[in-house]
Amino acid sequence: MYQEALEIYRRLAAANPQAYESDVAQTLTGLANLYCGNKHFSEAEQMYQEALEIYRRLAAANPQVHEPDVALTLNNLANLYCITQRFSEAEAMYQEALEIRRRLAAANPQTYEPDMAQTLYNLAYLYWETKRFPEAEPMYQKALEIFRRLAAANPQTYEPVVASTLTGLAILYKNTQRFTEAEAMYKEALEIRRRLATANPQKYEPDVADALYNMAILYSDTKRYPEAEVIYKEALEIYRRLAADNPPAYEPDVAMTLVNAGMLYLNTERNADAIPQFEEALEIYRRAAKEYPA
Repeated sequence: MYQEALEIYRRLAAANPQAYESDVAQTLTGLANLYCGNKHFSEAEQMYQEALEIYRRLAAANPQVHEPDVALTLNNLANLYCITQRFSEAEAMYQEALEIRRRLAAANPQTYEPDMAQTLYNLAYLYWETKRFPEAEPMYQKALEIFRRLAAANPQTYEPVVASTLTGLAILYKNTQRFTEAEAMYKEALEIRRRLATANPQKYEPDVADALYNMAILYSDTKRYPEAEVIYKEALEIYRRLAADNPPAYEPDVAMTLVNAGMLYLNTERNADAIPQFEEALEIYRRAAKEYPA
């Protein structure tokens, strides 16, 4: 469908670029998003780059209308480069997108602050991924400040993003041995996710389980084993329930939690409790390895 639409728009744009080039770029973006979702990254990159070239040209003539499109395409391309470990290129794209979005948000915060916060979050993740923790922290904090403000006015849309940003910051603090700050972030993220899951369990229960798992890892790493055990058990209970409905998606989470709970029992010299955890995890991994050997 995208390809047929693109062929028509290209033909129309050849005769009337002013009217149809924007449609060409928009369709290229849709196709690129599809390719990204299917992990066809080379094709996606080509589509994004062509869309970016068009949007840059349109923005030169009409920045008010098309600068947001330039920023969005830069952000999409940067996400692709992050996924494919091309971090230097990703950083350059995020920085340019952020510069545009800061300028747009200064003039119209209500419309563009969410986009600016998203790029700050993406850039923070890139810095975290490349172990540039001092640079990541202020990006996460600024994104969190904006998302908190947005969530105060529109909790349904922005509370999940607040929780994700808190989690990113918590992981950063954990990796830099700031365990008290990490715990505070994890706890707040978990509180938000529990509240969201109460209203919509199907959508948010996986996030609750992930938040519990992260918290249990933190407690294990800081030798708070009784607290970690309680939380592993709750996370495992949720993952088991999710895996009953969707085994391919959630059985790996069940196995991962079993392994970590088993390690906790080993660390506390409870070998008899550890063995069943490892045996069940091994059974799951063997089964998965037959279906997905790579």
